[in-house]
Amino acid sequence: MQKVTVPAPIIEKIVAYRRSGMRVQDICDRVDMSPGRVYLVIRENMHGPRVRVLSEYRDPTVYELPRYNGALIAGSAVPVQAMWRGLERWRGLN
Repeated sequence: MQKVTVPAPIIEKIVAYRRSGMRVQDICDRVDMSPGRVYLVIRENMHGPRVRVLSEYRDPTVYELPRYNGALIAGSAVPVQAMWRGLERWRGLN
């Protein structure tokens, strides 16, 4: 990932504008930067590391689910919920 060198006051402005709900194009106009650089500043300073998956592994109940050779059993709740979530996501793309 590319690092963006932007002065701290401008980073604070960009983050404050984005948290208030302002569109990226409007932020670009206010701070006089390209959309690509603004997106990089937002990604570097607003979004922390993705820990959702790691927190699931730290949950001890994940290890207690019924398994067959390390994989979850086909009828258990986790694979069924994942399957339905995927179907709902792709349902409207036909």
